[in-house]
Amino acid sequence: MSQTKNNTAYKTFVLSVLGFFIHVIGVTCILLWWGDVVRLIKGGAGIILAVSGLLVIYAVNKVQKT
Repeated sequence: MSQTKNNTAYKTFVLSVLGFFIHVIGVTCILLWWGDVVRLIKGGAGIILAVSGLLVIYAVNKVQKT
């Protein structure tokens, strides 16, 4: 029982450290490529608005039919 508990604690620790380092690398990449991140968000905004508009039209038609 104690061995299993230690093994679980070790796995949790290793995954926490790994997650922390991946998080730091991700934030660093975002900061280094900030211009590209902004361009990606601006480019995706139109697509998101278009799909959202289609979903609203679909929902309105669905409500009117019932």
